[in-house]
Amino acid sequence: MPKKIKSKKPKRINKARELKKLKLKADKLWSLYIRHRDEKCMLCGATEDLQAHHCIVRKALGNATRWHINNGISLCYVCHLIEIHRNATKSTLEKYLKILNNKYTKKQQEEVYSLYRKGIKIEYEDMVKIVFDLENKLRKILIIHLVNLLQKRYNK
Repeated sequence: MPKKIKSKKPKRINKARELKKLKLKADKLWSLYIRHRDEKCMLCGATEDLQAHHCIVRKALGNATRWHINNGISLCYVCHLIEIHRNATKSTLEKYLKILNNKYTKKQQEEVYSLYRKGIKIEYEDMVKIVFDLENKLRKILIIHLVNLLQKRYNK
């Protein structure tokens, strides 16, 4: 007698679990993008031990600014943890604000601040788009770096 073939039911997506995975992936992509874009610490110029720093706290309101590419700069470990987070002096903060004003136009800054003020909550579908966009932006910047490296190598 032939065996009965069981039909497979499509798997249900646990959106809460998948959303958490997407957020972790977006955090990594965002950090890589910021560090590759800047290539150095924006405070001291160091090129080692770079970390991506959120200008607006990443857990602010509904996370709408958490993965925005205009909400970050690269800082070395020392500047990030000691100069900004632990022992921020008035002169360091003034330098930091000057760097932000030089790096981002008023329009770019206002875009991030308006998202922050709205407190938009990020849903699963939004995260899929955010991860897709970050992957594409990172891919583009890595291609630019590769082209520059090849040009330097073959133009010697």
